[in-house]
Amino acid sequence: SACGGDDIEICFHEWVKTPSENMLKSAATCTEPAVYYSTCTVCGEKGETFTFGEVLEHSYTNTASEEYLISVATCTEPAVYYVSCKDCGAKGEDTFESLSYAEHSYVKNASAETLAERATCQSPNLYYYSCERCGACGENTFALGPSLDHVDTHGDDMCDKCNKPLKVFDDVPTDNVTGKHEFE
Repeated sequence: SACGGDDIEICFHEWVKTPSENMLKSAATCTEPAVYYSTCTVCGEKGETFTFGEVLEHSYTNTASEEYLISVATCTEPAVYYVSCKDCGAKGEDTFESLSYAEHSYVKNASAETLAERATCQSPNLYYYSCERCGACGENTFALGPSLDHVDTHGDDMCDKCNKPLKVFDDVPTDNVTGKHEFE
């Protein structure tokens, strides 16, 4: 038939919904089944779309992201996360641990466990800084408390522990210029 002087061929389409690679609009994902175009069996024209098949299974991966966090890392335990779908982001049921731990948080803690050196007559007790979370001792130390008293069990006015004189003796030679004892 002619319309306005133009030859127009009219097809009374006969649509079929047959999935085929050349009529694929979008492949199936983990959230949507595949979408195809219907096809006219007379002229081959593409028609309306239809879905066919099932959704795919999620493809889970280890993604250390805040939204999948179960527990934060400490100095003794790594962070734990849920796995997540690499395509849609859905949270899975399985979990994984991160490969890193949090840093220790060292504080002053004077206890028998953190004692590095006992006090002497020349220095106070030395303690290791320790982690406030797990108690692990660090490498650095701090001094706390008084030094011990000198001890003279021999009565020779010399400390038995550090061998320092405990008092100034009158018979010790002095420097002629300043008048100070030589050991001062």
